[in-house]
Amino acid sequence: MPREYLNVRLAYEAKYWLEELQELKQQELNKQINDGVVEDIEKKIFEEYKLNGVSITIILKVSASSIIEDAFKSTKRYSIEQWQEVNNKLIYTEKEIDNKKDIGTLTPRLYLDTNIIKGLEAYCTAFMTEKNIRSVKLSYVIKCVVHAYYLDLKKNFEDA
Repeated sequence: MPREYLNVRLAYEAKYWLEELQELKQQELNKQINDGVVEDIEKKIFEEYKLNGVSITIILKVSASSIIEDAFKSTKRYSIEQWQEVNNKLIYTEKEIDNKKDIGTLTPRLYLDTNIIKGLEAYCTAFMTEKNIRSVKLSYVIKCVVHAYYLDLKKNFEDA
């Protein structure tokens, strides 16, 4: 699975949701790390590969790129009607955002699977309506995908 760097200026809301999701996913990852996932990975590596005299350092981190990839994968089966519903909810959810939170740069350097980049780019034309003169911007597509994922995870945590 080849990967490429991608620079996209994101909307404040998209970056805000990315930060929220990163915090949530990092907390889940930290629990798994505390439960010994790193040791399990190291053990499997040494069992699978003969790496005598090699020291392994494993760093597991949740990034904006990993969140976008997960968001795309979890929403890629959405119908156009579901995307329209996400778009309608965008307006109301944007009002709930803390505009004073420090979210870092709005132009993160994303490192994404090439197929995910192509999928996001395909949404640029799929999200078009009769009102559009041009295709939808990639930054808006990412905003919609991240927002849909944010809504799904938020709903799952409220149900749990």
